[in-house]
Amino acid sequence: MINNQRDRILDALAHEVAERGFTEITVADVRKRAGVSSKTFYELFSGKADCFLAAYDAAVEFLMHRVAAVFEAVPEPTPKQGRAVLAAILDTFASEPDFARMCMVEVSAAGPEAVRRYVGVVEGFLGFVERIERYEEAKRYRGKVKPDLVMRQALVGGIAWAIYGRAVAGRTEELPDLLPQLTYFLMAPFIGEQQAAVAAFGS
Repeated sequence: MINNQRDRILDALAHEVAERGFTEITVADVRKRAGVSSKTFYELFSGKADCFLAAYDAAVEFLMHRVAAVFEAVPEPTPKQGRAVLAAILDTFASEPDFARMCMVEVSAAGPEAVRRYVGVVEGFLGFVERIERYEEAKRYRGKVKPDLVMRQALVGGIAWAIYGRAVAGRTEELPDLLPQLTYFLMAPFIGEQQAAVAAFGS
């Protein structure tokens, strides 16, 4: 029962935040939408910010589960793996627009701890970019480019910005359509334009 109530509250917060913004909603708004009492809410969370952090963590856990499933299905570092990971990320945000807005847009309004967690998640994907450097194609192309931390940060940041832009505009359903362009953007510095085009566009 407690888990069910907690899930309802987290879901309610995500929808309220997406519709009205973090700063505009109250605990009462979240409680009313979740259908729980004030006593129940405060037994689970210390306040609105604490509830936001829990909802954010739940959304990130779901996203990471989707990404982990890709690594299980395609365990070797290949362009196919990279494209599949990007597809999982874009599809997840496209299918959960309210969580996308909460995680990508409203997180900055939820306080420094929320921002810290967001930065941690983005930095976590630097490891994914490092896997791309281990592709056989990347090894052959290595003499033309010297990957470093700044390049990895720029690539991850660029992808995050593309997702952010669609979330702000309320057009997360368009995210899967960005898969070819973002695949090319992510891989070209490491495996070259020709191989990146094959991975991204199939030609």
